[in-house]
Amino acid sequence: SADNTPPERHIVIDLLRKAAPRLGLKPPVVATLEAMLSCLAPKRNHHTVFASNATLAFRRNGISDRTLRRHVVQLLECGLLARHDSPNRKRYTRRNPQDGQALRFGFDLTPLFARLQELAQLAAAAAQEQEKLAYLRCKLRAAAHQMLTTDPESPRALAIATLLRRKLSVTECESLLAGLDTIQAEAPADAPPLPQAA
Repeated sequence: SADNTPPERHIVIDLLRKAAPRLGLKPPVVATLEAMLSCLAPKRNHHTVFASNATLAFRRNGISDRTLRRHVVQLLECGLLARHDSPNRKRYTRRNPQDGQALRFGFDLTPLFARLQELAQLAAAAAQEQEKLAYLRCKLRAAAHQMLTTDPESPRALAIATLLRRKLSVTECESLLAGLDTIQAEAPADAPPLPQAA
């Protein structure tokens, strides 16, 4: 935007949550990053978090200092955070009265904001994969149902039903389907879409 206002926090957090699996970040680490974001003023000219570990831990429902430090390391390794440590390890701003320049000591989230475009792409890819997975799981369920209709004791169908209780990857679903006669319910890809009910 022209006035350089950073995007709304909820937008950033939403992208982060959706892209997190692609970045290898677990929900607790994302929650710590959310706590950091919550310490930034909406109107600001920097992305540095000055909150103490105690404040951040409190905003994270009292996680331990050790857990907080571990999360910070993961965010650093992920390239979503930069650290600017002061000599005494406290977080603060020191301004130069002459030129208005400032030294900022704290957790700098500039790398996160610089990567929002990339996070949006990762989030979209993750969403696409979820849709594909839901489709393949549905296809597997239908195939198992079809087999059970003809043979209620079908070991293959029962095995699939058991597997579907687990979290399966797209690849796992595809290889399970490869060994089955595919379901007739699937319309050919070039068929015109069915008219939607108004």
